[in-house]
Amino acid sequence: MIRHYLTLDKGVFVVFCFLFITKVSSACELSLGLSSDFPPYHSKREGQNWQGVTVDLAKEWVKRAGCELIIIELPWARSVKLLESGEIQLISHFTYTPERAKYAQFMGPHHIEKIAFIANNQVSKEVKEPGSLAKFNGEIGLTRGDKYGEKFDEYVLNNELVNIKLVDIRNNRDRIAMLQRGRLAGMFFDEMSAQHLLMSNTALNSDYGIRFSLQGSPVYWGVSYRYVSNDIRQALNQAWLYMHEHSLIEPIYAKYGLHMDIKQLTHFPMRLFND
Repeated sequence: MIRHYLTLDKGVFVVFCFLFITKVSSACELSLGLSSDFPPYHSKREGQNWQGVTVDLAKEWVKRAGCELIIIELPWARSVKLLESGEIQLISHFTYTPERAKYAQFMGPHHIEKIAFIANNQVSKEVKEPGSLAKFNGEIGLTRGDKYGEKFDEYVLNNELVNIKLVDIRNNRDRIAMLQRGRLAGMFFDEMSAQHLLMSNTALNSDYGIRFSLQGSPVYWGVSYRYVSNDIRQALNQAWLYMHEHSLIEPIYAKYGLHMDIKQLTHFPMRLFND
């Protein structure tokens, strides 16, 4: 929870960053678990390379830390489990919880996640805000392992009348497929991803719409700190600070037609990996 990087002298910053990175072995490899169908953040089609905002951010970040990034295709809930066991070292879009802090450290935020509720236009038209979700007459998809912060817990997970409508979905691809087939009346989705989905899918756009979005909450890079050395964690810290200092984050969002105001990130206290 540090903001001091904004006051670093640029020359001192570069030398400081270099000293950390030179400690990292040239053989340093870090694996990041990602699902293959979560555009515009990360996606991979057969015969194509990984692409998306998170992919490009991670590549730039890990490269500047002197390491090689290995992306492993995994369902979200499986990624969390493998991070805990150390079988992967990194995860993205990671909401802070005390339980997760027992096995992971957090850095960022790298994104402010606003959760949108997408619903069939013909189902429970009166449901236009989170407080009326109990009146929604249909099943709602929720990807296994998703954590969306305190407000989401209040309106959804801790509300018995809403919780009973939830359908546990293995991954994002399954969730979208079930929505397309009419097996779900609604689902929770990151707002930017929901907008991308509706704009790129004519059939869904005619039948579904965003009813409301919850207030944004920060999501972080997570590292399995028991299995990643302190030298590498410090190099990752300095690489992320460098990306902030040299305005390398916004252009990556812009590449995918998205606007990221860096003030959204700096509004929240910055977390860095600890020693």
